[in-house]
Amino acid sequence: MLGVAIVLVGLLFFFGKTTKKKSEEEAKASVSNVIDFETYEQTIIKNNQLPDSLVTLINLAKQQEKDTQLIERIIHACKDAKQANLYAYYQYKQAQIKNTPAAYENAGYALMSAYKINRDSNISNNIITFALQSFKKVLDFEPDNVDAKIQMAEIYVQDGQEPMKGIEILKGIVEKNPENLVALTTLGRLSLQSGQYDKAKERLEKVLQLDPQNTEAIYFLAFTEAELGNKQKAIQLMELCKTLVNNPEFDKEIEQFINELKK
Repeated sequence: MLGVAIVLVGLLFFFGKTTKKKSEEEAKASVSNVIDFETYEQTIIKNNQLPDSLVTLINLAKQQEKDTQLIERIIHACKDAKQANLYAYYQYKQAQIKNTPAAYENAGYALMSAYKINRDSNISNNIITFALQSFKKVLDFEPDNVDAKIQMAEIYVQDGQEPMKGIEILKGIVEKNPENLVALTTLGRLSLQSGQYDKAKERLEKVLQLDPQNTEAIYFLAFTEAELGNKQKAIQLMELCKTLVNNPEFDKEIEQFINELKK
């Protein structure tokens, strides 16, 4: 059986940071170090990690908490300063004021993007929690919003604490819409990760019937075929994925995968 390293590369390429369920000891240690966004914000201000102009806006917002135009200025300034965590946080604050599904959806996507590139484990819990709250709010307004449901499912899986909740959400989506590519691809990937290779193959092949150039499905199906012992098919799929993605860094990992199969 091939190791998990290569499939993790694929997860990183397609989805950003991946997580695994924490052990009880890791969870306790993580909780003890958790900080809220206000503390995070004050820490990076204290460490002179923000432009003075942005600090001025942040301080002004403490006296004008409901000023959506001011918060919008902070959001743009955070983006310019490449402060993804604060950018997402103020998107969430903006959503709380506007209280619309579109605002909460923007916040949810911003928080998920921040989570995938975040390197400060102390704030990760808050980022993912606010992301989940954002998409739940979207569903309060729009109970049939499939995109929000898929994002919620991805959060449950990414967080690693309640992955089955995410899987059940995705299954519900596919039951209602058997041709939902995102839900099918995600279910296929999860089946692969859990060692359910026949299910993974069935779901990923369904995706490729609907979208023959879906690079995510091609990649994960290649790994599935390799695990099932179909090495030549796996190599063909990886070569196709390499051509479609056309990314030099990813190409190196594809070559590693193919070399492992040829041994």
